[in-house]
Amino acid sequence: MPNLFFLFSDYISLVRMKLILSLTNENQLKDKLELHFYITGEALFSFFNPEIIDIIKKFQKNKNNLIFWVLDGWESQLRGLDFRKIYNTNESNEFFENIDVIGDSPYDFWDHLISQNYSFLNYETSKLSKILHNIGFFQLEGPYMSRSSVYCTRFLKAAANMNKNTELYAYLDGLHMFHSNQNPSEFENIGNLLTKLSKYSNSDEIFLKIMGCSRCAIARGYCMMNSDGFYSPINVIDSVEIINLNEIIERFKHLFPIFSANSGMIYFSILKSNSKTFTFDGSYSLLIVISNSPYHSEWAFGGISFAIACANNGILTKVLFQDKGLFTFIGSTLTDKDFHEPVFNIKEIIEATYDMENLKYYADLNSNLISTSNIRENIEGIGCIDGLPGVQILNDNNLHEIFSISDNYNQIHLGMRIFFF
Repeated sequence: MPNLFFLFSDYISLVRMKLILSLTNENQLKDKLELHFYITGEALFSFFNPEIIDIIKKFQKNKNNLIFWVLDGWESQLRGLDFRKIYNTNESNEFFENIDVIGDSPYDFWDHLISQNYSFLNYETSKLSKILHNIGFFQLEGPYMSRSSVYCTRFLKAAANMNKNTELYAYLDGLHMFHSNQNPSEFENIGNLLTKLSKYSNSDEIFLKIMGCSRCAIARGYCMMNSDGFYSPINVIDSVEIINLNEIIERFKHLFPIFSANSGMIYFSILKSNSKTFTFDGSYSLLIVISNSPYHSEWAFGGISFAIACANNGILTKVLFQDKGLFTFIGSTLTDKDFHEPVFNIKEIIEATYDMENLKYYADLNSNLISTSNIRENIEGIGCIDGLPGVQILNDNNLHEIFSISDNYNQIHLGMRIFFF
C-alpha cells in the first residue's frame, strides 16, 4: 500500500488539495492509498473552509482510500482553536472520525510525524538494504516574519530526542536563521535554539548537521571574500557549514525523509519492484510545485534553480506551475538587457533547460485563477523536442500523471519528495 505523508503550515488552497487528491486517479497505483496529513500553523484554518471540507468528504467516500489527519494541538491553542468542540457540534461527525489533535507539549506533533514515517520505512526497507537512520528539514524562510523557523527547530529537537541523525538544509531566506546576533524581544531566539540543539545533539552518538547554500549566503551578506578570492562565513552561528548547493543536493540522494514547512513524502510499495515491465531504481524522485508568481519574491526563481540543480545531479525532477505560479506564462517578459535590471527571465530559463535529462516542466491549467487562453498560447510557444512539449499542460483529466512512479527509462522509484515554493 502506498503511504503518503504531507506536512502543511500554510493555508491549504483548493488547488493544492485537488492536486494531492488527484493521486486517486494515478493508474499505476492499483493498491489502496493511505494518506497522512499533518496540519500546523495557518493550515489549521483550512478546516473552516467548507469547500475544502467538501473535497475531503468526497475523497473519504472512496473505500480504497484511508485518510488520517493529525492536527498540531499546541499551535491550535495558540490560535484559540478547540477542534474537540467542533467534533461535538458538527453535523458531519463522520468527517472527524480520523482526526487526532496531538500537542500537550510543543514537540508531540513532531514526534508523531517522525515516528509514523519511520514505522513505515523500517518495515518497507527491511526488504532492501538497511536505511540510514537520518531525517532532514529543508528550511526556506527566515525567522520572526514566519513561524516556519519555529516549526523547523521543533522538528529537529523531536528528531534528536528520537536518536535520529538530523540534518538541516537552509536555502533562500532560510539562511537568516544562522545570523549570530539575533536578539528578538517577543519571540524565541532561533539562533540560540540552533546553537543549543547542536550542542545537545552532537554530545552523544547522534549528530545534527547544519548546512546552508553558499549562493544564498553570499547574496544575503553572510559570506565575505577574503584576500585569496574565496568566500568565508561572517556573522554566522557556530556549527553551520556554508557549502555549495550541489553538496546539499547530494544529501537528497539518500533514502531518508526530508520535510519542509509545506511538503510531502510519498512512499511507493517496494513490492512493485517485482514487476516484469519495470526495474527498481531505489531512489526518490522530486516534485517542485511553484505556486507563487515570479519576480515579486524569490519563490519561483528559487524553486526552479533548485530543480535544475537536482536534475543536473541525477535526480528525476518535475516542476509543476500551479495557482499564481501560472503568471510565469502570461504576457511577454522583458530581458534584463531591455529592463536595465539584473533579473532572471523565468521563461528564458525554462526554454534553456526543458530538454535537460531528468527535468520535466508541467502547468496545471485547472487552477482557474485567470483566463488560461493567453497562458496556453505562451506555453505552447515553448519549443518541442521529439514532438514533446517543453511544458506539458495538465488538467482535471491528467493531473495525476505528475505522480507517476516511473520515468521514461522504465525505472520504478522508491518514492517522491514534494516541496511547495
